[in-house]
Amino acid sequence: MVELADIKKDLPDWPDDVIEQWLLRLANRADTGWPPPEPFGDHVWKNILGNKPLSWWRKIRWKLEDHDITFEALSAASQKIVSEMLAAHINGARNVYSVWPESKVRFLSLERYVAQHGTYPKPPVAMRLNDGLRIIDGNHRVTVLCCRQAASKKVLKSDGVTPIRHHQIWVGSRMNGEL
Repeated sequence: MVELADIKKDLPDWPDDVIEQWLLRLANRADTGWPPPEPFGDHVWKNILGNKPLSWWRKIRWKLEDHDITFEALSAASQKIVSEMLAAHINGARNVYSVWPESKVRFLSLERYVAQHGTYPKPPVAMRLNDGLRIIDGNHRVTVLCCRQAASKKVLKSDGVTPIRHHQIWVGSRMNGEL
């Protein structure tokens, strides 16, 4: 079993919260392990780490920031994920999220949480790209938030609170600024 300390050996400057949310669960899957191979070859870590080797990720610096998290603030790739997840869980469309049973359970659980608190339970993990925030871990959280924001007038008339304006999010950037 991979533990936080195992990953911290390779990413000593990373916040525990980023590792725990994003990498720890994935490192404990049967098809991953830790550390990721370098080079990746066809290993599953290739997709998880965006085809960037661990040596690239070591140079990422994380900062917990307050952001106005809206659909428009997201990168095109993250907007696509939000749209597909909403299509599956709100409109019943058949896609990758509709056939993944855990996705609907997570979506509904987070919907209840955001309805009560106006924000998500933990800050998502993202990278800032030229076209917006690319959500690395926390797509369900961000999708539910965007959904509740879009329905905020209806929310006031039915259940829950209107989502707050600013939310915490872990934003990663390279030390020399390149994307």
